Amino acid sequence: MNQIADSAFLRRLLDLAEKADRQNYPTHTGFLTPIEQDQAEGYLKNQKIQYVIEGGYPEAERKICFIVPDGSNRAVAEPETVITALKIKSAIHRQAGGRGIKPLAHRDYLGSLLGIGIRRDQIGDIIVDDNHAVVLIQATILPLLQLELKTVGASTVSLESIAWSEIETKDRGGSIVRITAASMRFDKIAAAGFNVSRSDMTEWIRAGQVQLNWRAEPHPDRMLTIGDVISLRGYGRIRLLAEIGKSRKDRYILDLEKY
Repeated sequence: MNQIADSAFLRRLLDLAEKADRQNYPTHTGFLTPIEQDQAEGYLKNQKIQYVIEGGYPEAERKICFIVPDGSNRAVAEPETVITALKIKSAIHRQAGGRGIKPLAHRDYLGSLLGIGIRRDQIGDIIVDDNHAVVLIQATILPLLQLELKTVGASTVSLESIAWSEIETKDRGGSIVRITAASMRFDKIAAAGFNVSRSDMTEWIRAGQVQLNWRAEPHPDRMLTIGDVISLRGYGRIRLLAEIGKSRKDRYILDLEKY
């Protein structure tokens, strides 16, 4: 994930470090994507600024960077006071016409949170289970959620704050998919991985609707490498796991994780 860090992002980190020194108390960012975490770590290490990165549970993808005052032995001020684990439990409901049970998905929970005005960087991981999700959030937005979040999708929901130790993680639900592709081009891999036409995928990429390693990548001909992650709203996410070899027609054989 060697990508150039945004200068505004780096200035924000420096501002937080200076604020921590002035107040002699840790400051923190919002929830960062993995690539932002890499960039923050590289910058803070280079500047010899103390920091801790925490997401609420060991396997967290999105995490907050806590910046510690210069020369202080003070640990991060109880991350549990900054990051709240919120259990959102949904009532089981049937689809219109009685066509069976429709489970809520990650995008349903995220869409409902964003729909009431919550910023994306105020939300960490969303761990979806059968009839509930555990969402890691910044504690400051909890009162707003308790007041405003009444439904997710077509389901009424109830909210409960839980301890980090109560977070139950499981396989993210990813499945391994094997594809073949003529090259490692972004548009070809994404189209095959999401099982859509290449023309549609190319259009979506150019429109900035497809993310590569958590950033919009508008160039369909970008060459990918193993480990890259592609996200498409409404379709989920795929990660390039391994190159298995070449087919008789000299096409790449690739394993993807799709979730």
